[in-house]
Amino acid sequence: MNVHFGFKQHFDRKRLEAFGDKKEHYKMFKAGKHWLYAGIFLLSMSAGLISSETIGHADTSAEDQTSDTTASSSESSHVAVLRSSTSGNSDATSDTATSSSSAADTSATTATSSTATSSASSSSATLAASTAESKSNSAASTTGTSKASGASSSSATSSKTTSQASSASEANVNSIESTAPLSSAGLSSTENSVSSGASSDGLKSTATGSSGEVASVAATAATSQKSALKFMTMSQASLNLADTNLTLNQIKTATTGLTHDELVNFLETYNAESKAKGGTIYVLDDNDQLIQVTNKAATYTVTYTYKDGNGNTLAPSKTLSGAISDTTLLQQPVYVAGYQIDMDKTQIAFVADASASLQYYFSNLGGLTTATNMEQFLNAMFDSFRGNNVNETGTFNYVYKKSSASITPNNQTITVGDPVPALSTFVSKVVDDSGNTLDKSLVSSPDYASIDGKTPGTYKINLEYFNSATAEYIIGQATLTVKAQLATASINDSTITYGDDSNGTYTFNVTENGPTVSGLNAADFTITDQSGAAPVLSGSGHLNAGTYTVKLSASGLAKFAAVGGYDMTKLGAITGKLTVNPKPVALTLQTIHRTYTGSLITDFTGTIPSGVFLAGDKINYTITAGSQTKKAINAGTYMLSFNNGTNSNYVISPVSGWLVIDKADATVTIKDASKVFGSSDPSFTVTVSGVKGNDTLKYTISRESGESVGTYSITGTDAATDNLNYDVTFGKGIFTITPQATDPNQATDQVTVSKVNLVYGQAVPTLTLQAGSDKISLAGVTYSNSDFVFTDANGNVVASPTNAGTYTATLSTAKQQEIIKANPNYSLTAANFIAGTVTITKAPVTVQVNNQTKVYGEADPILTATEIGKVGQDSLIYKLIRLAGENVGTYTITGTSLSTDNPNYDLTFVPGTLTITPLQTTPGDETTEVSVNNQTITFGDATPTFTVAYGDEVVNHVELTNADFTFDGSATIPTNVGTYQVALNADAIAAIEKANPNYTFSASDFIGGTYTINPLGTTPDDKTTEVTVNDQTITYGDDTPTFTVTYGDKVVNHVALTNADFTFDGSATIPTNVGTYQVALNADAISRIEKANPNYTFSASDFIGGTYTINPLATDPKDAETKVTVNDQA
Repeated sequence: MNVHFGFKQHFDRKRLEAFGDKKEHYKMFKAGKHWLYAGIFLLSMSAGLISSETIGHADTSAEDQTSDTTASSSESSHVAVLRSSTSGNSDATSDTATSSSSAADTSATTATSSTATSSASSSSATLAASTAESKSNSAASTTGTSKASGASSSSATSSKTTSQASSASEANVNSIESTAPLSSAGLSSTENSVSSGASSDGLKSTATGSSGEVASVAATAATSQKSALKFMTMSQASLNLADTNLTLNQIKTATTGLTHDELVNFLETYNAESKAKGGTIYVLDDNDQLIQVTNKAATYTVTYTYKDGNGNTLAPSKTLSGAISDTTLLQQPVYVAGYQIDMDKTQIAFVADASASLQYYFSNLGGLTTATNMEQFLNAMFDSFRGNNVNETGTFNYVYKKSSASITPNNQTITVGDPVPALSTFVSKVVDDSGNTLDKSLVSSPDYASIDGKTPGTYKINLEYFNSATAEYIIGQATLTVKAQLATASINDSTITYGDDSNGTYTFNVTENGPTVSGLNAADFTITDQSGAAPVLSGSGHLNAGTYTVKLSASGLAKFAAVGGYDMTKLGAITGKLTVNPKPVALTLQTIHRTYTGSLITDFTGTIPSGVFLAGDKINYTITAGSQTKKAINAGTYMLSFNNGTNSNYVISPVSGWLVIDKADATVTIKDASKVFGSSDPSFTVTVSGVKGNDTLKYTISRESGESVGTYSITGTDAATDNLNYDVTFGKGIFTITPQATDPNQATDQVTVSKVNLVYGQAVPTLTLQAGSDKISLAGVTYSNSDFVFTDANGNVVASPTNAGTYTATLSTAKQQEIIKANPNYSLTAANFIAGTVTITKAPVTVQVNNQTKVYGEADPILTATEIGKVGQDSLIYKLIRLAGENVGTYTITGTSLSTDNPNYDLTFVPGTLTITPLQTTPGDETTEVSVNNQTITFGDATPTFTVAYGDEVVNHVELTNADFTFDGSATIPTNVGTYQVALNADAIAAIEKANPNYTFSASDFIGGTYTINPLGTTPDDKTTEVTVNDQTITYGDDTPTFTVTYGDKVVNHVALTNADFTFDGSATIPTNVGTYQVALNADAISRIEKANPNYTFSASDFIGGTYTINPLATDPKDAETKVTVNDQA
């Protein structure tokens, strides 16, 4: 039957326990430092619990086979093939099926009948056997072969297997061989032997047939047969394939006719070469059909935490993520002093939703005795996990507990280059939490292999004790101190010639005894003189000849130190010697030239060739020329001799040279000379230059012959023997015979131009020339006004004088030269020609100003004048100006001009006048109105001052008083309440018209105003404005009195009253009976009083009532009329 499975499941106890109690399946597996991952991958490989998309593939043949499977491709660059063959005879019965033989194809899935475990064996396969007890009535007798390959991405299939076996039969023993290491996973062994076995209580394969029955299958095999697991990776090639990029068809063609084993071997070799070269990879399916594999990348993200049992963080957590092939994802637990891993509380979830304690994992793993075993196994599992395309996450929550378990370290020290001590030497003792001493040979380290001892420093080595049998895991830490080697070297002595160094520095050869340094240069050395001081360089900046001590400079020491791994303490003390020998110089003096100076030549500059000595060096020497009998003074050739001084940096070998004294240059400059025609030659004079000291020159001076007026050359000569030390150069002079001089200040030696006086407008006549005597002849000379140059007073040349002014008339230069040429015997110059003048006076002109008029307010008319005496069409420039003023009146108009305005005229101005007449006002024009301002007062106020408002054009205001106004036509100012018309009187109007003569005013221009006197409100209790009824008292029977009132002082207008104007207790009837009555003015009386006194506004309180009292009349006893007699009664 064909069985396929995919690692797409999770951890749980049920699956783990399915491996059985003995756990012998694991005893041959080996894993490494990442022991935790090893356990997880171990489970995933055996139980198919972790999602990796890796396909386990098995092909099983049997006589009665009812299941079907599908094939899929493998996952990486190796192919695992499991081959098994079993045989045996037994009799058994089964309710399900009977078969004489069957072949089981098994693999590491949840439904497999055997489990494979690897050990670290380097050669033959290790065999493990187990017995199977059958708990059914069936008997198994199987014969067949099995093949298994690591492939990817398939699902598990169910199968129904019929087998016969006896209860006493032995389980088959399968031999699995590995011919190649898992290079990509880091498997340390070159050959791995794997045994596979099964027991009835071990891992079981449960298959469901078509009838739904479940059978328990135990795989058995004869020891004479075996199965081999081949990892086809980087093994030795048995075939040499040139092309590792073969197509599927090409590889099929190349493998046609091969048996199964030959095909496996072929692919093993091909895949190894192809993987190394980046070619294609092929695997086999169930039917030995080739399948091309494409690797896929997967990402795995894992988080690590490190806490104690109370949740306190002991070390920083970390999250790592990368391709599944990235082995850096595998991290060991960190070492925490005084703590060990709590196996029960540490929770591991290799995939997100599957978690179990560390104790749980290792209590179910057996035979993994060391961390190294687990590392080997882990890398193998991890390699099989690569190539999937599923991203996974995991968590490793390490919990620590205080523990007495420890690894006592044996810290060690070595020197760089020494071998690193064996790992076992770093462990002194291992004890568990109970103080029991453990086997320290089981201690491993994840760090030890990475330490090579080549770099000085202190290295921490994490130590791990692991025993899965006891689930004991102890972490410790040791240190390895790597000391640096003592660095030694020697500076080789050097000898150089003066000048070979570079500014006092030099690169030396160093013999190195460790470390070796390249690239040393001059800056890496220091040079000192014999006193130990920095050397004083020569003038050229070089080391002087002598012996020096050499050491490494700070930069040189730094280069040695940069190599690392060495103790540099001794290196700074090494020295070398530098010898600087003098520089040999072959000196040939150069021929030099000097010019005769009259003194001994002592300057020999240039004798020493340039470049012979180093620039800047001062050379001590002397040079001599000539001999005692022939001193180097006069012009000639002399031998030069070099006399060496003290020059410790040079060894000089001189060769003589020559000094040439050249003649000095001398110059004789002849001064020009002259004479007047007819006189004798003067003596010639010269200036001599270039003569040295008190030397003198010999020479002769002469001139060209001739006595006529003109110029002649003056020259000089000397003989070859006259001046032996000089080359004489003679200049050339000029001898001139000049005409007889004249005196321009003497009238007899002058030519004069005539003078002319004109008035502007007259034409200039032709000027004339006059010679002062017969010396000057004007015969044959013709001229006109065009031969004269006319200049005005400002020096400006004009063609011909026209404007008023004085002009200078000068004979032109051409005409002067004509006259001078005509008189060669005399020395005439421009000074002999005296200029004439042309004077033009101004013409007189009268300017008569015309009279003008305008109405006030109008613009001035254009002022004009009449010009008398003007020449031609000339225009005159002048201004007409009238007296300022815009008021009505007469203003003088005058003319004026600047002296420069009319340069050709004298102007005389006759004045005119401008008359301004008044402007008639316009009715309703407020600007020319004068309005009386209204005034309002209250009776009793002071009389106001009456004013007017002037229109804007009535600019001249008149000072007015109240006497200038009339009130309702009267000059008297009202005082009583009322409204009065106020107007200006005639005198005021006349004054305003006079003050503003620019206008002719009309009566409508003077606007009247009003004067209002408002009544004065009375004040309560003010007696001066009260009207009080006078009290009256009579005796009954008296005549009725006349009732009166008393007026306050301000109630000046009294009203005639009668008794009819009063009320008595509100009645108009005058009382007659005895009593006191309130007397008041009736309304009519009050109205009349108010009307008579309009200056006040009265209130009711201003009218005060009185009383009218009628007293009883006293009776006279004698008066019968007043008696009251009681009538008698009978």
